[in-house]
Amino acid sequence: MKKQVMRRSATLVTLSALAVLAFNALATPYSFSFIIWYTLPPTINYNPLAAQSVTSSCNLVGCIAPLFAFHPYKGLFFPVLGKDIKLNIKEGYLEVTLWPDNYWWDGENLSPFTAKDVWTFYMIQWKIFRNFIPWLRDIKIIDDYTIRFYFNETTFTLKAPLITDPSKEFTYSFKSKIWYSGFFQLLTWGISTPYKLFGHWAEMVADVPIDQVPKKFNLTDLQNEIYSFQMEKPWCNGPFWLDPSTLTTTGIRVVKNPGCRWSRYIKYENGELLFARAEEQMVAWLMEGRDLATWHGISPMALVEVDKSAGGVKTVYLWNFEIQGIWFNIAKYPFNITKVRQALTMLINATEAGNAYPPMFSLAYKDYITGLSKSSELPEYVRNNLYDWSYNPERAYKLLEEAGFTRKDGKWYMPNGEPFKVEILSVSAWADWVALAANIQSQLQQHGIDAEVRSVDVGVYNTLWQTWDFDITLNWDIANPLGIALAYTAFLNRLWPALQFEVSKYNYTWPVPLKNGTIIYVNPYFEQMRLQASVPGSPEFYDAIAKLVWFWNYYLPTVPLWNVRRSWQVSIKQSNYAELLGKPTEMVEISGYAVPYYGPDQSWILSSMWGLYAPVLWMAYGILYPPKSPMEWPPTGEPKDILKLLPPEVKVIPIESLGKALPEEIPTTEKVTPTVELETRIQKLNATISDLKTSISSLESHIKALSDRIDDLESRLSQAVSAAETAAKTVTGMQSIAYAAVGLALLALIVAIFAVIRAQRKE
Repeated sequence: MKKQVMRRSATLVTLSALAVLAFNALATPYSFSFIIWYTLPPTINYNPLAAQSVTSSCNLVGCIAPLFAFHPYKGLFFPVLGKDIKLNIKEGYLEVTLWPDNYWWDGENLSPFTAKDVWTFYMIQWKIFRNFIPWLRDIKIIDDYTIRFYFNETTFTLKAPLITDPSKEFTYSFKSKIWYSGFFQLLTWGISTPYKLFGHWAEMVADVPIDQVPKKFNLTDLQNEIYSFQMEKPWCNGPFWLDPSTLTTTGIRVVKNPGCRWSRYIKYENGELLFARAEEQMVAWLMEGRDLATWHGISPMALVEVDKSAGGVKTVYLWNFEIQGIWFNIAKYPFNITKVRQALTMLINATEAGNAYPPMFSLAYKDYITGLSKSSELPEYVRNNLYDWSYNPERAYKLLEEAGFTRKDGKWYMPNGEPFKVEILSVSAWADWVALAANIQSQLQQHGIDAEVRSVDVGVYNTLWQTWDFDITLNWDIANPLGIALAYTAFLNRLWPALQFEVSKYNYTWPVPLKNGTIIYVNPYFEQMRLQASVPGSPEFYDAIAKLVWFWNYYLPTVPLWNVRRSWQVSIKQSNYAELLGKPTEMVEISGYAVPYYGPDQSWILSSMWGLYAPVLWMAYGILYPPKSPMEWPPTGEPKDILKLLPPEVKVIPIESLGKALPEEIPTTEKVTPTVELETRIQKLNATISDLKTSISSLESHIKALSDRIDDLESRLSQAVSAAETAAKTVTGMQSIAYAAVGLALLALIVAIFAVIRAQRKE
């Protein structure tokens, strides 16, 4: 056994050496490189579901493709294996049409990619690996290139006491025939299991009801059977194929997949994926120019050296779609006092704190606090009721005084007479957080608050914030940094310890005073669930958004302070990214060395794509390609609009278009019944209605008497006309007076009748 291991080790070393020589010899003008952190497992398996699978670990290059790629900032679906999406809310299904010219490629043979392959993947994930429960109801193949996902109808009901008066209880309920947050799992997961290889497992469970599968099969054994299935070569349906003959401990070569329908547009014939295990190794490859576009957190001085090197890899800072800030412990005194949280928020100058660690944190968050990335995406009626909590010490002092705090000799004291102390939780090994926490501490001390920093190991930090053992903590995931399409990932879902309702009370009903003077009642948990079920563009979506945003804006569970910028490495020799990005938003400095920074409207073409790595998607569309001439750096040209460079058959699908396509009768409705307060109001309304009925009855009697009087007047008028026929002048005068009287009487009758009609309509 030991001899076999030694022979195998020697073989690996030899293969490694040969492969390194092969990589260094790659000199084709169309090659590209990516670097990932990866260590080969002891057993090589190309089964994408196996532990440490080469296929799944190396999928940055897009061997396994999704139905669609999605960019949350833009709210757009980009077709890959899928061609079109249809939502039928009445029947409760999502339908996907596939391209008919996509194929699997195993290095030797092409096999058609059909709805059967999609069905296989999701049937295994659903019934064997137990994903998508409870919202997925069925998966049906309509034809070879059309598949439907049926949703269970969801009914969610919640009874919740009022946070300020638990004796009052509110009842909430909604129904939905779709589950919006499930769209992204169904549309952007890589379809990795061809029917030819994995279909028999899908067929085993296909006709077994979801709740009966664990009873009929031993799920652990079934899952392990799939995990251990051995594949000697990868089956790829995406833009590139991993060549197993080139695998070494330092990387693997990739080639263009002839079965991918987008291969006609791809300008790169081959490339390499390099496996880094140390920063020194990575920096050496970067300086050689062997990295098309990736993000690696290396030291600032190393970034400068890479940028100066002749390899063509340049350092840029991007808006990283990441918002960091602080999280208050709303369950701990005095941070459970709303005015205290509001005051502390206005005592922290985010710009000053961020400048303690530039350029990464020197971009302060200056929008309204909403739990989302930007308020401009919200409807106007929502924005008009948002409070501004920007830096304002004088206003903060007044709020502290209103909360019962006092200031003596420049120091703040709590209502119980004790000094106002604040502890800021941070991670000792993270230099950026240490600098930020120290600056916040200094700012609060300048305002007379006894602030301290508690820096701990990352493991201790995780335990403390997950168990609510802190005053204020820095946190890396304060708000949804992407578009409104992903609003369901914000609020309670952003900070999952908030779902510990015995502490957070977010399953209670909270009164929210709006800026316009009205008070609404919000149950954060209920609205979070409703948001997950509602499609952007629907009335239910915006109603849930409004209530959660107003709640977050007033109570301030979290406070965003910085839009984070991170360094990326981009090659101007392997790609035309310089041309696509265009001139920088601004230049920022790393230890006195200037590098470009790109804001969100440019940086989205590099980062945060779901389903497929953004550079690989643009490669597939033929938008990203090797430069035909040397690239200017920093660029001075205008940025390219990628959406105008797409292949002609590409139909980009805005997420809002699915919501707008809904039928008029939208069943996702909310029923909210405050069972105590509303009953009292209803009783008062019923009493008012009874009084109105009595008034109407009395009015009807008056109308009848008025009618009888008019009849009498008409009779008398007739007699008067007859008696006055001999005296023309007198008759003329009497007729004028009589007709005027009748006119007034008729007018009074009409007014009375209209009054009765209005009263009956209101009733």
